[in-house]
Amino acid sequence: MPPPIDEAAAIRITLQKYAAAYSVLNLDLLRVVWPSAPEQLRVGFRGLSSQKKEIKEFRNIAVTGTSAVANCVVSTEVVSAVGRQRSSQTESVAFGLQKTESGWIIARITSTN
Repeated sequence: MPPPIDEAAAIRITLQKYAAAYSVLNLDLLRVVWPSAPEQLRVGFRGLSSQKKEIKEFRNIAVTGTSAVANCVVSTEVVSAVGRQRSSQTESVAFGLQKTESGWIIARITSTN
């Protein structure tokens, strides 16, 4: 019998993939873990020279069957393509996740600041 799956660890991996996809400005990669990511992000990514998104803290991960909520602190640093303007923010975010046959995906994202 296979060992039990650590659902919280699998969710942390999904959210790290989310941050990594943002950091390489790749909507297709982002949609692997967030299938409903809006197409407008593609245009937004084109306007950036760089972006770094990082899950700074996993405050709480609550799993109920095939649903979960992960409350995290997320930092984002961006540099615009035009003018090289830098900005950064840190916010509290609640990720709603669903478990699929291929693993956990993000169903909704809510800023909780």
